[in-house]
Amino acid sequence: MKKILLFTMAAAVLMASSVTFGAQAPGDALAVVERAVTDAGYAFEVRTALMAKAREALEQGISPDDVTALVQKGAEQKMGGQSTTLFLSIAVETKRQGLPERPILNRIHQGIAKGVPPDKVLMAAGQVKERLGAAAEVVDKARSQGLKSGNADERDRAVVAAAVALETGFPTDDIGKIGGLAAQKKRALSQFARAVESMANLKEAGMPRNLAVQTARQFVILDYSEKGMARQEIEMFSMRRSGWSWQDAFSRLHTGGERGTRDMGSPLQHESGAGGVAGSGGALPRKRL
Repeated sequence: MKKILLFTMAAAVLMASSVTFGAQAPGDALAVVERAVTDAGYAFEVRTALMAKAREALEQGISPDDVTALVQKGAEQKMGGQSTTLFLSIAVETKRQGLPERPILNRIHQGIAKGVPPDKVLMAAGQVKERLGAAAEVVDKARSQGLKSGNADERDRAVVAAAVALETGFPTDDIGKIGGLAAQKKRALSQFARAVESMANLKEAGMPRNLAVQTARQFVILDYSEKGMARQEIEMFSMRRSGWSWQDAFSRLHTGGERGTRDMGSPLQHESGAGGVAGSGGALPRKRL
């Protein structure tokens, strides 16, 4: 079976970071940054540019802990102040474009921790930003078509979920169709996000793309809760580990057929909302951006 790359809840991706922080005030963060760049011995021009970008990042709402961690780690690993300035720049650009910056910051933190060359870290962060932009277009289109809009955090979660699906190998058309269906059915943004997350989970585990898309469609059509989708994932993973093919697992759960059944067109034989009250939470871990 294809190796399963597990990843945390998209909501957690938005709230958590790759490093352990203690809350800092922006003013305190600037003082920490100034000490770090001074101790690093950067040239005046480099120090001035980095301080300006750190101040801008804080003004844009980038976490003070992230700002100080990037500057301190950059100095410790002697990456050069220019690289740190570029890291902060891409986070600021992402935030200004209305995209969730947490996946960008996580990718940068991970790259620094692994000792990846700064230019490659920046390239990887740029690729994440590109996927987030494409994902946001899909999510916002679905919202304009009637998908029940949530708050800013729920939108960010949906954008991250769609971006992860893109990274997993789904074209925007697949995600857009799920969004259009969710809008047509007047589903909540959180349900759409969880259906897309399930779709990515299943494909990452080895399920053929067409079956993963059909599974997500059925979750939307039958108004599955987030817990319900998670339970279905668990059952399908369990059947796969027991030797069932993905096709048979899909047929067993989604048509009530026995092993070897090939009818993929029938609806799930569960009542609407079979997994519990919509939006009640619960999920398998997922791949991070």
